[in-house]
Amino acid sequence: MLGVFGDPALTGKSILDDLREGKPTVMMALARSGADRTQAARLRDLFGNPDLDSGGAEDLRAIIVDTGALERIEQMIRVRADAAVAALAEAPIPADAREALVALAASAINRQR
Repeated sequence: MLGVFGDPALTGKSILDDLREGKPTVMMALARSGADRTQAARLRDLFGNPDLDSGGAEDLRAIIVDTGALERIEQMIRVRADAAVAALAEAPIPADAREALVALAASAINRQR
């Protein structure tokens, strides 16, 4: 998600690289499965295109949002983080370790885009 929607100044990563490479991700699989015919054709044209420019990347991000793929990925992250925090609540570990791990989980899901 951060490789496509993140702020390069914060992530240290270009928001074009994964799209140009056609990096297989769950988010892109969700976008493909939710795409209508026009969106699917645009995905085929742009995703994995080494000449992708910022306008094409913006089109891809719009498709990801419009198909609900971004929202579903964010939900998947929240569900897994909540499960991890719940497991930590029951884990036989020192309280300070638990607090550090809960804070780490929170920082992982609340990263800036």
